[in-house]
Amino acid sequence: MARGKRNLQNQPSKQQKAELRQLLVESFEQYSGPIPHPQVMKDYQEISPDIVERILTMAEEESNSRRLLEERVIENSHKQIVGGQRGALILGISGLAAAVAIAYFNPSWGGAVGISAIASLIISLVVKRRNDYSHNNNGISE
Repeated sequence: MARGKRNLQNQPSKQQKAELRQLLVESFEQYSGPIPHPQVMKDYQEISPDIVERILTMAEEESNSRRLLEERVIENSHKQIVGGQRGALILGISGLAAAVAIAYFNPSWGGAVGISAIASLIISLVVKRRNDYSHNNNGISE
C-alpha cells in the first residue's frame, strides 16, 4: 500500500496537467507554404525593408510559372491523344483498304487481313486502357 501512495503523491495536480498541456500545445507550431510565416516575414523586414515585397513577388512568379507549365502539360497531352487517334484511324482505314484490295484478288486472304487489322487496333486500345488504369491506381498520373 505504501507503494501505491507514493505513486499517487508523484502524480501532477489538475492545474499542473493543464499547464503542461498548454505548454505542449504552445511549443509546437508548424507552417508550410510558398510564403514564410508572418513572424518570419516581420523578422526579414527588420533586416531589409523591401525584402517582404521581393519574397511576395518571387512567390507570385513561381505560382504563375507553375500554372503555365501545367497548361503546357495538359495541352501536349491533348495533342498526343488526338495524334494517336488520328494514327489509329489511318491505320484502320489502311488495313481495311488493304483487306478490300486483297479480297478482290484472293477472297480467303482478304477477310484474314481485315480481321487482323481491326483486331490489332482493338488489342492496342485495350492494352493502353489497362496501362492507364494500372498507372492511375498506383498513384501515377499521366
